[in-house]
Amino acid sequence: MIHTNGIPPKLSGRECEELICQQYWQEGKLARELDVLFIKSHGRWHQLYFEDNTVYWRTQDEAPVPGESKENDPFRYPLLDLGEQYAVKGEVITDCVTEPMVQGAKVSFHFDRGGKVICSCVDNETRIQHIKAG
Repeated sequence: MIHTNGIPPKLSGRECEELICQQYWQEGKLARELDVLFIKSHGRWHQLYFEDNTVYWRTQDEAPVPGESKENDPFRYPLLDLGEQYAVKGEVITDCVTEPMVQGAKVSFHFDRGGKVICSCVDNETRIQHIKAG
Protein backbone atom coordinates (compact mmCIF):
# COMPACT_ATOMS: atom_id res chain seq x y z
CA MET A 1 0.00 0.00 0.00
CA ILE A 2 1.27 3.45 -0.94
CA HIS A 3 1.16 6.26 1.54
CA THR A 4 1.32 9.81 0.24
CA ASN A 5 2.13 12.83 2.36
CA GLY A 6 1.29 16.16 0.74
CA ILE A 7 -0.70 16.91 -2.38
CA PRO A 8 0.72 15.58 -5.66
CA PRO A 9 0.98 18.44 -8.17
CA LYS A 10 -0.99 18.43 -11.41
CA LEU A 11 1.85 17.87 -13.85
CA SER A 12 0.09 16.09 -16.74
CA GLY A 13 -0.07 18.29 -19.82
CA ARG A 14 2.42 20.78 -18.42
CA GLU A 15 5.95 21.61 -19.49
CA CYS A 16 8.91 20.31 -17.51
CA GLU A 17 10.75 23.59 -16.99
CA GLU A 18 13.43 22.12 -14.71
CA LEU A 19 14.29 18.69 -13.30
CA ILE A 20 16.96 18.64 -10.61
CA CYS A 21 18.12 15.75 -8.44
CA GLN A 22 19.71 16.29 -5.04
CA GLN A 23 21.96 13.42 -4.03
CA TYR A 24 23.31 12.54 -0.61
CA TRP A 25 26.99 11.63 -0.22
CA GLN A 26 28.56 10.48 3.03
CA GLU A 27 32.32 10.07 3.58
CA GLY A 28 32.90 10.38 -0.19
CA LYS A 29 30.42 7.59 -1.06
CA LEU A 30 27.03 7.93 -2.69
CA ALA A 31 24.53 7.15 0.09
CA ARG A 32 21.29 8.12 -1.71
CA GLU A 33 21.16 8.34 -5.48
CA LEU A 34 17.96 10.35 -5.14
CA ASP A 35 17.60 12.33 -1.93
CA VAL A 36 15.11 14.88 -3.31
CA LEU A 37 13.78 15.44 -6.84
CA PHE A 38 12.92 19.04 -7.70
CA ILE A 39 10.61 19.60 -10.64
CA LYS A 40 9.55 22.99 -11.91
CA SER A 41 6.38 23.15 -13.95
CA HIS A 42 3.89 25.94 -14.63
CA GLY A 43 6.25 28.34 -12.84
CA ARG A 44 6.18 26.40 -9.54
CA TRP A 45 8.78 24.23 -7.82
CA HIS A 46 7.77 20.85 -6.38
CA GLN A 47 9.79 18.44 -4.24
CA LEU A 48 9.44 14.66 -4.39
CA TYR A 49 11.14 12.40 -1.85
CA PHE A 50 10.63 9.05 -0.17
CA GLU A 51 10.84 7.87 3.43
CA ASP A 52 9.69 4.51 4.84
CA ASN A 53 7.31 3.56 1.99
CA THR A 54 5.80 7.06 1.94
CA VAL A 55 5.87 9.36 -1.09
CA TYR A 56 6.27 12.99 -0.02
CA TRP A 57 5.26 15.98 -2.14
CA ARG A 58 6.06 19.55 -1.14
CA THR A 59 5.97 22.89 -2.95
CA GLN A 60 8.57 25.61 -2.56
CA ASP A 61 8.93 29.15 -3.81
CA GLU A 62 12.59 29.21 -4.78
CA ALA A 63 14.88 27.06 -6.90
CA PRO A 64 16.96 24.52 -4.98
CA VAL A 65 20.41 25.59 -3.82
CA PRO A 66 23.27 23.15 -3.26
CA GLY A 67 23.88 22.40 0.42
CA GLU A 68 26.90 24.25 1.70
CA SER A 69 29.61 21.94 2.99
CA LYS A 70 32.68 22.77 5.00
CA GLU A 71 36.13 21.38 4.31
CA ASN A 72 35.96 18.36 6.67
CA ASP A 73 32.20 17.87 6.43
CA PRO A 74 31.46 14.16 5.83
CA PHE A 75 28.15 15.00 4.11
CA ARG A 76 27.51 16.53 0.67
CA TYR A 77 24.24 17.24 -1.17
CA PRO A 78 25.14 17.99 -4.81
CA LEU A 79 22.52 18.98 -7.37
CA LEU A 80 22.37 17.33 -10.81
CA ASP A 81 20.52 18.99 -13.70
CA LEU A 82 18.59 15.99 -15.01
CA GLY A 83 16.49 18.17 -17.29
CA GLU A 84 19.59 18.84 -19.37
CA GLN A 85 21.21 15.45 -18.83
CA TYR A 86 18.09 13.49 -19.88
CA ALA A 87 16.99 16.09 -22.49
CA VAL A 88 13.52 16.43 -20.95
CA LYS A 89 13.74 20.14 -20.16
CA GLY A 90 11.03 21.84 -22.21
CA GLU A 91 9.15 18.61 -22.90
CA VAL A 92 5.52 18.19 -21.91
CA ILE A 93 4.81 15.77 -19.07
CA THR A 94 2.07 13.52 -20.44
CA ASP A 95 1.55 11.61 -17.19
CA CYS A 96 2.81 11.31 -13.63
CA VAL A 97 2.00 7.93 -12.10
CA THR A 98 2.57 6.67 -8.54
CA GLU A 99 2.63 2.88 -8.18
CA PRO A 100 3.30 0.42 -5.36
CA MET A 101 6.32 -1.87 -5.45
CA VAL A 102 7.24 -4.73 -3.14
CA GLN A 103 8.62 -2.94 -0.04
CA GLY A 104 8.34 0.46 -1.70
CA ALA A 105 6.88 2.77 -4.31
CA LYS A 106 7.76 4.47 -7.57
CA VAL A 107 6.77 7.66 -9.33
CA SER A 108 7.06 7.72 -13.12
CA PHE A 109 7.11 10.85 -15.24
CA HIS A 110 6.15 10.22 -18.87
CA PHE A 111 7.15 12.76 -21.54
CA ASP A 112 5.62 13.68 -24.88
CA ARG A 113 8.54 12.33 -26.90
CA GLY A 114 8.06 8.91 -25.29
CA GLY A 115 10.78 8.92 -22.65
CA LYS A 116 10.31 8.33 -18.91
CA VAL A 117 12.01 9.25 -15.67
CA ILE A 118 11.34 6.75 -12.89
CA CYS A 119 12.01 7.55 -9.23
CA SER A 120 11.78 4.57 -6.92
CA CYS A 121 12.36 3.62 -3.32
CA VAL A 122 12.59 -0.01 -2.23
CA ASP A 123 13.63 -0.95 1.31
CA ASN A 124 14.50 2.74 1.82
CA GLU A 125 17.02 2.65 -1.07
CA THR A 126 16.30 5.27 -3.71
CA ARG A 127 17.02 5.13 -7.40
CA ILE A 128 16.40 7.30 -10.44
CA GLN A 129 16.27 5.89 -13.95
CA HIS A 130 15.84 7.45 -17.38
CA ILE A 131 14.31 5.40 -20.17
CA LYS A 132 14.77 6.98 -23.58
CA ALA A 133 12.01 6.92 -26.17
CA GLY A 134 12.16 3.85 -28.40
